[in-house]
This record gives sequence, structure tokens and C-alpha cells, in this order.
Amino acid sequence: MSRAALLAAAAAPQVFDPTPPPDTLGACLAPYESLIEGCQLESDLHDRLRAYARIALVGPRGCGKTSVARYALDAEDVAMILINVVTEKQKDISTVRGFLRILVSQLVNRAETAGKITGSQRQKLLAAAQPTLPLDRQLISYRAALSGGHWLLRGGIARDVTKTIGGGRSYNTTQALREAATEALEVVGSHGLVPVLVADDTDRLGRAAGKTAGKVLGGFFGEVLRELADNLECGLLIAVHDDYLTSDDFDYRDLTHGVLENIRMPKLTHAEQLAAIISRRAEFLTPPCAAPDLVATDALHTLISLHCNEHAGSVRRTLGVLAPALKLAVDDDATEHVCARHVTAVD
Repeated sequence: MSRAALLAAAAAPQVFDPTPPPDTLGACLAPYESLIEGCQLESDLHDRLRAYARIALVGPRGCGKTSVARYALDAEDVAMILINVVTEKQKDISTVRGFLRILVSQLVNRAETAGKITGSQRQKLLAAAQPTLPLDRQLISYRAALSGGHWLLRGGIARDVTKTIGGGRSYNTTQALREAATEALEVVGSHGLVPVLVADDTDRLGRAAGKTAGKVLGGFFGEVLRELADNLECGLLIAVHDDYLTSDDFDYRDLTHGVLENIRMPKLTHAEQLAAIISRRAEFLTPPCAAPDLVATDALHTLISLHCNEHAGSVRRTLGVLAPALKLAVDDDATEHVCARHVTAVD
């Protein structure tokens, strides 16, 4: 089957895309609790965030923090409210009023988008968590606008959120924004969901801020997070780059003491763990297969060595090597697998 598996992988390059569409991240994940004996990372995050915990998920860039968040919160009892901090204006991300404005406007925009989606479109969007299921241009636009807020497609949640804080209302003060955010979260809760606010891509926030990184990061991890923790009834999950814990730009530990609990991403150190990650992706091929059908043992050992050393624990970088190595293996008539030489040629 191996040669056929290589050809199937070549025909569906999106399966091993190191940066798949955000809504497919959870489906693509091989959860850490399936990779490491005794690990309960995803289950613990889900249970604790449902109890309104405030958690920082700490790890290097590309290690899977966003994927873990998506996986843990893709549940019928949770309303994930995702804010990608690096795509917003830095002055808004780093001030209480600015962040509350983002939160309220995002909730309104996503609820209004959900209200435009037909029943058949809703079913297609909910089914499109798999990386091999294509969407038309309109649905791609809707998916981007919802930004993980598929819970708004259930029942009358979108209608109620829009009715409560939408309709062209203006919020001109911090207190007005705080009250609007509180009312919106209460609406979510009235539908039996626990709202969980997720701040993603904070590891890119410092780089984007450049010389003002200290001010921007200090504002976000200081007054903004304390506002959210003290005044909003929701779980809170922040994806945090591990360099921030020892940063010279701002005092992360002092600012977040008593506000966030740090949970470190587990480290992957064995070739078998990497094989499980590859096998999870390979389930989306036609026909489905597993890592042994695609990748030779010597290639797995080369990949895990890269992952632990040159790639500094970045699953994204490691998969970024695997994808072109698959192409080399397809063009190599002398093999039925990705071999170490293909991995080495790419890296």
C-alpha cells in the first residue's frame, strides 16, 4: 500500500499543511493526552475553563498551543470567543477600553454574520472541520468572519446576542463597554454555554510591536488581563510564548501573579509520538492510512531529532519539513516511503 499512500498524500497536500485553516486545527490534532502516558492536558483545560479558570498555555512558537485550545474547547457546552491579538491595533490590545471595544464589536459582528447563514450553509460549515473538505468563496468568507464562533450557529444565540448588544448601538465609555460585554456573556450563559475568552498569537504581539513591545505587552498582560479576570464571568485562556516568562521588555510574572496560572505545553521527544501526529493527519487521505505507510523509521528518527533540536519543539516547523519530503519521495522511484535522505535534503 505504501506507494499508493505516497501518491494519495501527493494528491492531497493540504492534509500535511503545517498551517492548515484555523477551523481545522482541532480536527487535525493528535491530542497530547493520546501521545504522553498520564497526560490529561486537553481534558483538564476543558474542565477547568468551564469552571472559569484563568490559564496561560505556555510553550515555544509553533508547538500547538492554538490547536490544543481549539481541540479542548470544541465542545457542546463551551462558547469559545477567540481574539487574535496580533491582527488588532496595538493601542486597543494594550488598554482596557480598547480591548473591551474589540470584544464587543467582535461579538456583534460574528452574531450578525451567523444570522445571515442559511441552514444548508450551516451544515457545510460545521462539516468543514476536516482539511480535505473544500468550501466555496462565500462560505470561506463566513468561516473567517465567525473566527471559531460556530456556537453562534446553534438555536437562537446569534439573534439574542445581536438583540442585546447589536443594532447599531454605540458604547462611548469604558463602563458602557464593560456592561455590554457582561450582558453578552450572560446571554451566552442563558443558552447553557460557558463562555471562554481565548487570546491567541500573543507570541507575535511583541515582535509586531517592535520598540514599543514593553508598553504593549505590559498593558495587555497587566491592566487588560486584570480587567478581564476581575470583571467578566468567563473562562480565560491565553497562548503565551515561553520567552515571555524571562523577558526584559516587561515583567510577565509580576503582572500576571494571581491572575493567570501557567500550564506548560508538554514536550515531544519520541519518534512514536511524531508517528502518531502523522497518522492523525493521514486519516484524512483517500484511502486513509497511517505513518508506517508513508514514513520510514529512519525518517521518523531524523524528524524527531530535528524537532527536539533545530526546530526547538515546533510541530509546525517539523511538519513543514515533512510536506516537501513527501514530494521528494513521490519523485523517487527507488522507494515506497519518505526516507531520512528525503528529510535531510529538505532541511
